[in-house]
Amino acid sequence: MKTSPTVLVASDDAFELATLSAALRLQSVNVVAEASTAEIAENLYKFLSPQVVLIDLQFAGAEALKLVNKFRKVNSSLGVVLMTACPDLRLLGLLEKQIPQGSQIILKKSIADLSVVSHAIVRSIAAVDAKEKMSWVDSHGSLHENSFASILNEFTDIQI
Repeated sequence: MKTSPTVLVASDDAFELATLSAALRLQSVNVVAEASTAEIAENLYKFLSPQVVLIDLQFAGAEALKLVNKFRKVNSSLGVVLMTACPDLRLLGLLEKQIPQGSQIILKKSIADLSVVSHAIVRSIAAVDAKEKMSWVDSHGSLHENSFASILNEFTDIQI
């Protein structure tokens, strides 16, 4: 029987943190810790060394990427799953090259289907080991480069 990777869940939304962590545990995902602040996340990561970090992209006022990059310096094979409500990272002032290698990005509206999250957790480890670029995970759990095609795709970075 294949065991689930250990997961640290980080979100500054208390309801999202509690419900997502509990729901993942019910799906046999090995959630070892929950963090509501960047400081707690750092301490939990240091002491528990999870294999995957599932983190809200807007965590702690946009500190999520700094935190994940700090964790990756300690463990270069750390799986990263980013949650966001925004279908275009440019609206958050981010470019694809700023997202850590192998990261899986999930729209929060897709989280209702826990199989999507479970798939992304497992996939994040394989993707970083294979040195893949970041990728979006759609509500069907498949990885498609243009999963979230929208009118925003037609705009340049300057227009956004």
